[in-house]
Amino acid sequence: MIEIRNPRMKYLQFRNFGIFAHIDAGKTTLTERILFQEKVISSFGDIESGTTETDFLDDEISRGISIQSAVVQFEKTIYGRTIKLNLIDTPGHLDFDEQVDEALSVIDLAVLVVDVRSQIQTQTEYLWKRLFEKKIPVILFLNKLDSYLPDLRKIILNLNKKFRASFFPAYFLKKNDPQKIESILRAEKNEEEILIPFIEWSEELSARYLKFPNEIRSIALEGLKTGFHKRFFFPVLAGSAKTGIGVNDLIELVTFVETDLISPEVNESNSSAYIFKKQIHPQHGKIYYLKALCDIQKNSDMYYFDMKIQFDNLYFCKSLSLNETLFVSRGDLFVAKVS
Repeated sequence: MIEIRNPRMKYLQFRNFGIFAHIDAGKTTLTERILFQEKVISSFGDIESGTTETDFLDDEISRGISIQSAVVQFEKTIYGRTIKLNLIDTPGHLDFDEQVDEALSVIDLAVLVVDVRSQIQTQTEYLWKRLFEKKIPVILFLNKLDSYLPDLRKIILNLNKKFRASFFPAYFLKKNDPQKIESILRAEKNEEEILIPFIEWSEELSARYLKFPNEIRSIALEGLKTGFHKRFFFPVLAGSAKTGIGVNDLIELVTFVETDLISPEVNESNSSAYIFKKQIHPQHGKIYYLKALCDIQKNSDMYYFDMKIQFDNLYFCKSLSLNETLFVSRGDLFVAKVS
């Protein structure tokens, strides 16, 4: 059954974010946990039984790996506003690298998942290089703390050295206990070691902190929010996709930080929308996944690299499930059938 969405329903903000990782780091499990905790799905699937929301191809189920990118859209009301979240789950295997590139062309930020139980993998290095080249802001999620708690400080120092980047923990850790990890967004703490790195990148924020040191937490959160999309630093969270530790913190951070709605690279294409993926849908036939570069209405004439086209049907999607809409806002992701 097709649900016709209200054409006047617009969101103040969007977050188009991709989840990336080397194979077996827990990327699809993290996606599944996010969707379950946000009540997008009613039960938590697993890779072994082939019941995850985003791995639905026969080959994905039989091999236990992601082969294609999958898009799931949902809403989250937080901090007094409703945000549209467009999550793209990407393959972790190098054989399907084209699917990763598709996602890189439309996301506003990335979540890079690292398995804390293993060394930095070659695929992780490759993904970081691609994200860095594309100038995409990155949140690092240190996964699998349910079974093992290493020295997180040492891991972050190694990542800073390996990638020559500024990864800063965006959490407080009590007594080296993974059950007591607290996001800096929620914990009412003024620990300088954690907060100051989110201030130091800005002369204005640094000057304000020196003048009002008791306001360190609010100043640091402002620095985190505004400095993220400028890529002065890359915040780190830690937890477990399997048990849900730290996953709410991750979604809160995705919605908290500022992002660029449309990247200059895509916006210069003189198009109404940017096609990033094509697929043969079992019910709808040939469909296109797009990012809107302007407001789009059903049956209106649009342009793709100066070529006039018409979108006969517009949809929002949850994996294979499509909900028809009459209107798409600038910056949003959608699916279309093109005449």
